Amino acid sequence: MKLIQTLGSLLLAASASLAAAQGNPGKPLHLIVPFTTGGVLDTLARTIGQEITNETQQTVVVENRTGASGNIGTEAIARATPDGHTIGMGTIATFGINPGLYGKRLPYDPIKDFAPVAMVATQRNVVLVNPSLPIRNIPELIAYAQSRQVNYGSAGNGSSQHMAGQMFMKQAGVKLTHVPYRGSGPALADLMGGSIQLMFVDMPAAMQHIRSGRLRPIGVTSLQRSPALPEVPTVAEQGLPGFEVIAWFGVLAPAKTPQATVGALSRRVLSIMEKPAVRQKMEALGADPVALPPAEFSRHIVAEIDRWSQLVRELNVKLD
Repeated sequence: MKLIQTLGSLLLAASASLAAAQGNPGKPLHLIVPFTTGGVLDTLARTIGQEITNETQQTVVVENRTGASGNIGTEAIARATPDGHTIGMGTIATFGINPGLYGKRLPYDPIKDFAPVAMVATQRNVVLVNPSLPIRNIPELIAYAQSRQVNYGSAGNGSSQHMAGQMFMKQAGVKLTHVPYRGSGPALADLMGGSIQLMFVDMPAAMQHIRSGRLRPIGVTSLQRSPALPEVPTVAEQGLPGFEVIAWFGVLAPAKTPQATVGALSRRVLSIMEKPAVRQKMEALGADPVALPPAEFSRHIVAEIDRWSQLVRELNVKLD
């Protein structure tokens, strides 16, 4: 009972701290999502927003500002008034890959323009082929790609799907042709239709098509097998040791948001991600909940920028 009372007191204190830091607790909280509705990122944002509303009675407005591989919405987060009433979602694309891919054309600085709040989830990709092809594993994919053109689709330039294909080319020593789409849905439709042959797609988008037999999984991009597809080996265990592409999602605020506000927001978001119902919802989508506070999240962003920028340079990756 004492533990429950203590936890309740901490939540009340966090609510009071957030309200005081924001100055106008009755004002809506705007949560910017730089990608389209319906995906894991959007679902994650809306889940966090609803939980904030449930706990504080504050209205949370989720805004999907799409375009330019997430750069438009991410710039909107950076340019928002830093008063704690506008925050946004960040991803491996917008804070890990795009800095190296876009270089000076990136309309925001991923380090200087933001205050990390919390990293909240990760997600592995699955390698899919059209079942009409004679490919049932990664070695067969490599052999197939050595003798003919293979087009691989992605959710767009800078996505983890795009860069997974680039990393695969580097480690497997094969040439693939990248075909960027506006989201996973259109790319998956073309994969099923045969216009493209391959995708390194996020697992939530792929599962229904795998279960229906319309697409064939031949590998997962994490170092460990997925509980959702335990029979599918990793790419790493099929001859490409160390191959790993893990997408991730987090919450960030504009850079000059008061530290007290960032701290209160972080405690709120981290407590939400620890809720069993929230964790179960994310796991059902194929995402793995995590809870990294601001300092650890900041270090993760720096490491991801270094990692993907190096790959972009090594492979001379260009925007398609």
